[in-house]
Order: sequence, then C-alpha cells, then structure tokens
Amino acid sequence: MLSRIARKMNGLVRPRTMHTRNIMSVAEQHDMYRDTDECFFAGLYLSSIRTALRSFPDKKRRILDAGCGQGRLAIPLAKEGYRVDAVDMTPAAVERGRCYAAGEGVTVNFTVEEIRGFLRKTADRVYDAVLCIEMLYMIPEHQSVLADLVRILKEGGILAVSVRPRLYYVLYHMMRKDLIQVETALVSSSSRDHGFFSWWESTSLREKLTSLGLCDVQLAGLGVATGIDGDPQACFARPSDFEADEQRAKLLQLESALGTRYPDCGRYILAVGRKGK
Repeated sequence: MLSRIARKMNGLVRPRTMHTRNIMSVAEQHDMYRDTDECFFAGLYLSSIRTALRSFPDKKRRILDAGCGQGRLAIPLAKEGYRVDAVDMTPAAVERGRCYAAGEGVTVNFTVEEIRGFLRKTADRVYDAVLCIEMLYMIPEHQSVLADLVRILKEGGILAVSVRPRLYYVLYHMMRKDLIQVETALVSSSSRDHGFFSWWESTSLREKLTSLGLCDVQLAGLGVATGIDGDPQACFARPSDFEADEQRAKLLQLESALGTRYPDCGRYILAVGRKGK
C-alpha cells in the first residue's frame, strides 16, 4: 500500500497538504485488514509484539495503536483481552476498522485524529504498550513524534515501531533506474527526510531508541524476501503467491528467521524495546 504513496511522491518534496491527501487516499482505498499480503505481514508484526507482551501477566493492559488504519493489529490484540486505543487521521479507514471490530465482537476505542495532535493531548506514562507500525517514516517530524511515543509509555512499557530502512530506497529507485535518487539515499545522513519520507539503519535506530530510554531493543527486518506491489522485495515473492495455508505458514517461519539475521534488508525495520532500566 505505502509503496503506492512513494510512487506518487516520486522522490520530490510536495506541500504537506498534498502529502497528507495521498496518504489518506491510499488508506481509504486499500483493505489492510483482509488483504492476503497485509494479513501475512500483520502476522509477522503480531508475532514479535506478542512475544514482548508476554511479560504482562495481566491482559487488562492499555495499548495505543498509533496510525492504526483499519485495525489489523488493534483488533487481534483487543480479541486477546487488551484495552486498545487506536488512532488514525483517515476517517474512512477508522470507520472500516469500527465495522471490522464490531464484526469480531470486540471493543476498540477508535479515534480520528492526526497523531501529533493526539500526542500533544496525552499525558506522560499512560500506556503499557505503544505501537507505531508503518507510519512513522511518513511524518516529517518523526524524531519528535518518536520521543513523544516513548514519553507516554509507563516505566517498563513496550514500544514497537517500524521504519523504512535506507536499503529499501536504494533498491526502490534502482528498480526505476533513477540513479540520482539512489545516490541521494546512499550518501545522505541516517534518518534524513527523503522528501516527506525518512529512512533509518538498524544501528542508528537502536542508538536513538536507547537515547530515549529504551532497553533490550530487538530489531528485525519485515519482508526481507517478500513484498507487495511496488516493493523491491516483491521481485522475490509475494505472500499471496502461496495459496496453501501450510505454504504461507512456512513462509512466515522463513521470513522471521531472515528478519532476525538481516534487519536492514526488509521492507521495514521493526524495533521492539522496553522503557526503563
């Protein structure tokens, strides 16, 4: 889905309003809750997130899904008993999420709001876990938003964020034979804005999260050898190419192993850490 936004942007700085409209347009049109490929990647995220949440014996913990879209992570966690607040700026995506939650018979506290405004109104140390998946890299103020995501975490709370790796943009523009943009991605400093988009490397991401007070930071590549339309990794395979459930289950295992070994080589880098010593 988000690769379509990148194609629209084409590496150029656009006004914030156009950037926001592009994001909302794709979020309205693409079904991230039921799409086969998106369900596969949601499973990868949830596997790592659930592992981190095992430290909470009480399931009545409060979780924020920042940039929730249609609830592909929020709804499964609510089904497991967590209290989930879910925030997204796209009204159509949130409305669809509410319908999916109702269909699953669970309650998710959905809110339509831009994440920076939501965070400004949120007190310190409110949440036991905060998720910000496939969203942070699209925000020009991603550094300050990341700091706020840590701020609203309780001591001992879990943060899970995913960002674009530098290599993704190198390969993305190489596929399009845009050598100027390839060079830009290679020589620019870590996490520099790429138009409105940003990238990280695993070492700089770990350092940043540690400086914000997180410990035990675990990093993994998400989608090292599989992708969706527009991703460089889609040249290898797409999850929807594998029709049998047992094949996709095996693919999930292989992707998990690849992600641990090659965190910088996926569609995203997933970082999961705990606040406090």
